[in-house]
Parts: sequence; C-alpha cells; structure tokens
Amino acid sequence: MSDPFIASYVALWLLTVASLVVLLATARQVALLTRRFPFAQVVQEQGPDLGTEAPSTEGTTLSGEPIAIASPLPVPTAIVFISETCTTCKERLPELDQMAQQADEFDLWLLAEKIPEDPDFLTARLSERLIVSPTAFRTWDVNVVPYSFVVGTSGKVEAKGDVLNIGR
Repeated sequence: MSDPFIASYVALWLLTVASLVVLLATARQVALLTRRFPFAQVVQEQGPDLGTEAPSTEGTTLSGEPIAIASPLPVPTAIVFISETCTTCKERLPELDQMAQQADEFDLWLLAEKIPEDPDFLTARLSERLIVSPTAFRTWDVNVVPYSFVVGTSGKVEAKGDVLNIGR
C-alpha cells in the first residue's frame, strides 16, 4: 500500500469516529430535551384553569381508608399526579419526600390511578400521602405525569404545571 492511501484511510476513520461522537452527543441532548419538555405537556395545557374551583378528589389511602380532598382546605395543598411506570416520577420522589418532610405550612398529596406494585416505589412518608383514585386523572383532566396543582385554602387552583423543576 502507498503512503497517501494509508493516510487517507486513517483520516477517514478519524472523521468517522468524530462523526459518531457528535451524533451520540446530539442524541443525548435530544433525549434530555424531550424529557425536560415532553411533547404532550408543551402542546396541551392540562387541568382546571388558574383561579377556578379545584375539583374535589376522593380515593383511598394505601391502608384502604377512604379520603377526600375538598374545599375549604385548612392550608394550601400541593397535589402531584404520579405513576409507578413514570421514570421522571421515580427521579423526583426523593425531592417530593424532602418537601413532605418540610411541609409545615402546606399539605402534599400524591395521586395515583392504582396501588403501586413495587413496595419500594414510595418511602414510608410518601406512602402516607398517597391517594389511589382511578377517577382523579379524568376529574382533573391530567393526561401526562408528573403533573401538579397547588390549591389554596379558598379551594381555587393557584398554580399548576409539570414537576420537572422541583428542588432546582
């Protein structure tokens, strides 16, 4: 083989490897952006409008006791819709646990459609704050999790949105 051929062969391999690195870096950034801004959340504003009356929510705790969240509320209440199959929910649970630990001036409730199958999905503190309600997602018009609402003592929705920025 001639020297120019070897040089071009090495150069092509270096360009191929560099292109692969750029492709992987771009794919990682796209993956991060789609997790940060899921398409369904960008396109659709979910749930009741700000300033409107929050729907009452009924369900059961993990111990099977019936529970309801309805106005008037004694303190502002954060309601977070989660799912056991949601990876973002699992990533945010430690931050939600910290919020629950520090919840003196507000209340925090997690809503799920069904009882989690994995016993380690929630910490003991969050398990006490889980409401299982198959109808809550339809009542609140929530299609994508994690999604949260803050309901004031008047029973009106004061804030809403995804939970991707909790603790950041």
